[in-house]
Amino acid sequence: MSFRDLQALVRADESESAQRSALKRRAITLLARREHSRAELTRKLLTPPPVRRRRRAGGRAGGPGDYEGSPVPDESFDRSFGARGGATSFEGAEGGNPAPRAPSPELVESVLDELEGMKLLSDRRMAESLVRNGAERFGRARLSQDLQRKGLDENLISNVLQPLAEDEKSRAQAVWQRRFGKPPTSLKEKARQYRFLVGRGFAPGIVSAVVPRIVDAPDEDEDSSAFDAGF
Repeated sequence: MSFRDLQALVRADESESAQRSALKRRAITLLARREHSRAELTRKLLTPPPVRRRRRAGGRAGGPGDYEGSPVPDESFDRSFGARGGATSFEGAEGGNPAPRAPSPELVESVLDELEGMKLLSDRRMAESLVRNGAERFGRARLSQDLQRKGLDENLISNVLQPLAEDEKSRAQAVWQRRFGKPPTSLKEKARQYRFLVGRGFAPGIVSAVVPRIVDAPDEDEDSSAFDAGF
């Protein structure tokens, strides 16, 4: 191996090291804002951060020459990311200024493995946090959808939602009380209350038990049959 080949290897190692450090800093910045699932963080890290245009000094919005047109990496993205070593450098951006490139999937997975080992990234903790913050407003069906969108495992989702089964009705009752607080006075109003709670992720059977009968309805059975017919 020639000296030039050795130099190329050293530069490649330095480039990967700088790239890894910047990627790790970006991941930690995102995690500091809120919990993320591994799948969610993977998607974000594989996407180059957005660039923002530097505003000219004294420029006014909408006026001529308002922006220089030179992209600036997002503040959460370290400029050292890919800045060393040819193919991984910033290149091809508007106005001749280099733009950030996405890292390799292998590098992202390696960084996330490290963060999990440091207990900074945890799918279970993220799931428990989402459920804890949403339990007072949503039913299990809605929370399950939200967790699925985060790319979480079905077994984990089932596990973290199981404790909510016991008080699903009382939580639905609390949501109804905060939103409405008094019985419906018409079939139309009852349908609106019903749809609202179902939209919040509470099961139809629970919603039917929570939404009161129509005020001054002459016959409870007649009221219920007419309401059910509307759905």
